[in-house]
Amino acid sequence: MKYITKRDYKDIKWVLNEWGEFPTYFSDNACRIVSNHYFAKDEESFFDVVCRVVTEIGKAGYTMGYFQDEGAAFGFARRLGGYLLHQYAAFNSPVYYNLGVNENPQCSACFIQSVEDDMDSILDLAKKEGKLFKHGSGTGTNLSTLRGKGAPLSAGGEASGPVAFMHMYDAVASTIKSGGRTRRAAKMVLLDCDHPDIEEFVACKVEEDRKARKMINAGMDPVEAYDNVRYQNGNHSVRLTDEFMQRATMSDGSMEGGLLDKIAAATWECGDPGVQFTDAINKACPIDKPITASNPCSEFVFIDESACNLASINIQKVDPESELFANIVRDMVFAMDILVSISGYPTKDIEFNSKYYRPIGLGLTGAGASLMMEGIEYGSIEAFEALESTALLLRREAVQASVELHSILGSPWGGSMRNAQLTLMAPTGTISFMMDTDSTGIEPVMAEHTVKYLSDGTTMEMEPLCVEVARTMWGEGKVKTALGKNPVTPVEHLYMMQAMQPYLSGAISKTINMPHDCTPEDIREIYVKAWEMGLKCVAVYRDGSKAYQPVEKVFSEWPDPGEGIPVGNINDVVFVSEPATPNGRVRLPDTRDSTTHKFSVGGVEGYLTVGLYSEGYPGEIFLNISKEGSTIGGLCDAWATAFSMGLQYGVPLDKLCRKFKGSSFSPSGFTGSDEIRSATSIVDYVASWLELRFLGADDIDIQDEESGDDIPTYRKEIPYLSGGVCPECGKPTSRTGSCTTCPYCGWNGGCG
Repeated sequence: MKYITKRDYKDIKWVLNEWGEFPTYFSDNACRIVSNHYFAKDEESFFDVVCRVVTEIGKAGYTMGYFQDEGAAFGFARRLGGYLLHQYAAFNSPVYYNLGVNENPQCSACFIQSVEDDMDSILDLAKKEGKLFKHGSGTGTNLSTLRGKGAPLSAGGEASGPVAFMHMYDAVASTIKSGGRTRRAAKMVLLDCDHPDIEEFVACKVEEDRKARKMINAGMDPVEAYDNVRYQNGNHSVRLTDEFMQRATMSDGSMEGGLLDKIAAATWECGDPGVQFTDAINKACPIDKPITASNPCSEFVFIDESACNLASINIQKVDPESELFANIVRDMVFAMDILVSISGYPTKDIEFNSKYYRPIGLGLTGAGASLMMEGIEYGSIEAFEALESTALLLRREAVQASVELHSILGSPWGGSMRNAQLTLMAPTGTISFMMDTDSTGIEPVMAEHTVKYLSDGTTMEMEPLCVEVARTMWGEGKVKTALGKNPVTPVEHLYMMQAMQPYLSGAISKTINMPHDCTPEDIREIYVKAWEMGLKCVAVYRDGSKAYQPVEKVFSEWPDPGEGIPVGNINDVVFVSEPATPNGRVRLPDTRDSTTHKFSVGGVEGYLTVGLYSEGYPGEIFLNISKEGSTIGGLCDAWATAFSMGLQYGVPLDKLCRKFKGSSFSPSGFTGSDEIRSATSIVDYVASWLELRFLGADDIDIQDEESGDDIPTYRKEIPYLSGGVCPECGKPTSRTGSCTTCPYCGWNGGCG
């Protein structure tokens, strides 16, 4: 079969930027995500990634009889490539990591594994989990098969209980990064509500979270604190039956009611555990085998020893009622079924069940943004009807495609369709950023402006286009976000899940956001409502219940004193629990000291003057750009004024520098400076220079252990400068042991 070429997509124009070659409509954030995550060795263009993936799928489909001839297979691959290139759809990350790269590519993101009550099986699970994490997948296991703590062993002695073995599994997940990259490993740990150790399980993460908070209060860095406590690398969920819920809600003082209270209290304090409703899950299963577990994000609910590859359609760009949507669903189902056949699996049992029952997980992303652009408030009756209609269309087209596959290749498990599971709603984090969606999965738009802190030390700012569109077309009142001035209520979150759940084979990965001042009783009520609505899995998060959180909420004006600003990072960075609340503007004295620095970025020279408070701390900056006309000079002057106002109103310098570092626009390039070799813009250079000059440079110098050279203490205090400056691109590097690497360009300084 021949390969697709760029000539097959004449409507796409390409641009070469600092991350590689991309379609011109890709945002900087999307380019960076693809470059950091999905470029294989020697790949420098997104087209290379797409060509590699769709060619492997097309060739395999032709070989295995999915298509009548090579022409049909090539046409399929070309259509598939168009969907990926136009950001209409995307596969889960392991497809990009492994397909066409490894001999037996692990293409599924989600795995469910079992464990038996013997030491060989317990240890073997740790080994299998490690292999899955290595190739970028997540896994979940129900540990209820393990006997309770203190139960007698046949050879004498007492059982340790499942919580004790969770220490080991958590350590494996902490050690092995997902896909060999910077993503954290993902795992789910479950326990049934009737297990003898259920109360210990419910409380274990709370206890560890309290330890972390004590360390933080004593002055330890939050990331380091959480690295020193257990259970931070997995999600915990309790499996609840209908019988349990009936007793918990109908009997005052019942044992079940008491346990549900404890679950809600633990969730209120630390965000775990979530709950899964066993009977609702199993009623929807088309095969006569029990479902006891899920993947880490709870959308893949299927039998033990199984795997599922995921894909999502971007409904922010594709109208669900269009012919294009129907075509994408059909082709993606075909492609995902092919992936089931060609994927590698860690065990023979998982391979058998996956190829026999052939579960796949096709879903959507951009739901919240799509609703906002249509002027529909998330959580409203109109939103319910819109999502219900979309879920119905997704299911109808997916079933039709699976029936078509059945007519071509048959169904090993004997169903009328080829796939025992077809649709679900995944969290779609990384692939949503790659597709430039303004919201992920079924979630609402997070906020009017958010910042995500990436594990490579960089930040990714998101200003959703849909917010601007909604304001312009429908008015401010239609801008309803998870964390904004007009927040989505907890019940409205549930309402959106209820709209889609009846039409999904699997479940929904979604967070029910709760306000900081909610009570454990409020969370308990949400769990009860979710059960009454027929939902399968629910996770609740109370704002401020963790010492660091997934996103930073950026306000258009200062919040009330004492209101926590959640800052953090899906991939582990820092947090701020209390905002800097200014007491008005602190102007500089009429006569003040200053320092002036001459610089050059991409051949454009300029002068930076920094006005100082009496303590030597910056209070204003001025930029003079040589020979660049009024436009760039005016913009730089306006930015410097805004930066200065921020300093004088109490915004910490490190926050301002972190915000503007990495800003990318012309002029950019090499600088001639030994400290900052290159810059992505003048703003990037100025922020980097201010950080180097003022954040710790006046402290006592220390010596580099290897060279003996004096190094300012800011190199020690700022983690992402601990490796010095990259000799290739001039960006900060990071050090782990004796290894020095650059997360920006990939330069490696001595660890192989």
